[in-house]
Amino acid sequence: MPANIPSEAEVLTYFDNISNWGRWGEDDQLGTLNLLSAAKTRQATALVQEGVTVSCSRTVGWMPEPTTRRRRSTSCWKAAKAGQAAIR
Repeated sequence: MPANIPSEAEVLTYFDNISNWGRWGEDDQLGTLNLLSAAKTRQATALVQEGVTVSCSRTVGWMPEPTTRRRRSTSCWKAAKAGQAAIR
């Protein structure tokens, strides 16, 4: 069964149809963070079962390569120093 893939034209309409720009006024700086109220935070903390935090961020650091001016991510640099193949 083929997947229902939207056309390019349909995807381009998403920018206008589901945009949050202006939803909270022209001067708003928070965007969807406006939805995080104290009540919503209390509701979310009530769901916690273990005290484990998980970061959704990805650290991207850059170090120059020793022989060129090109830069590569620190994860590639560390892999290369450890004698492992760096994923590019």
